[in-house]
Amino acid sequence: MMNIVKGSTALVMLVLSTLGSWYEGSELRNKPWEWEYSTFFSRVINGQVTGQADISSLDHFIYAAKFKPLFPILMVVSGIYLLTFLFSFAVKHDRKKLKVYYGSLGMGLLLASCFSNNSPTVGLEIISWLLITVGLFNIGGFLWIGRRTRDI
Repeated sequence: MMNIVKGSTALVMLVLSTLGSWYEGSELRNKPWEWEYSTFFSRVINGQVTGQADISSLDHFIYAAKFKPLFPILMVVSGIYLLTFLFSFAVKHDRKKLKVYYGSLGMGLLLASCFSNNSPTVGLEIISWLLITVGLFNIGGFLWIGRRTRDI
C-alpha cells in the first residue's frame, strides 16, 4: 500500500511540475528577443525561428529552466525519484542491478550537468548544481552498495 502512495505521489508531482514548467515557459512566445538563445529544439527542427508558430513546445521547458526554475527543478527531482523508485521496485532490491543503476544514473546526471554549466542565467546554474549534487549522491549510492555487496 505504501508503495502505491509513494509512486502515485511522485507521478502526480511529475505531471503537475511538467504542466507548470510548460505553462511558465510559454512566455517565450511573447519575447522574440529571446528566440535566438532559448529555441534550441525549434532551430533543430525548423532551421530558423521567424515566428511564434516555429517554436517547439520543448523550448518552453528551456525557457522555464532559464528564467523560472522552480517547476523545472521539481520536475527533475520528481522524475529522478520516480525512476529510482520504479527501478528498485522492478529489480526487487537486487544489489548488483541497483549498483549498476546508481552508477549509470550518477554518471548520466553529471554528464547532463555539463549542458547547463556556465550558463549566464541563474536558473540553469541552479539546475546544473542540482544535477551535480544528485549525480554525486547516486555515485555515492553506487559505492555504498558496492561495499555492501562485498560484505554479503
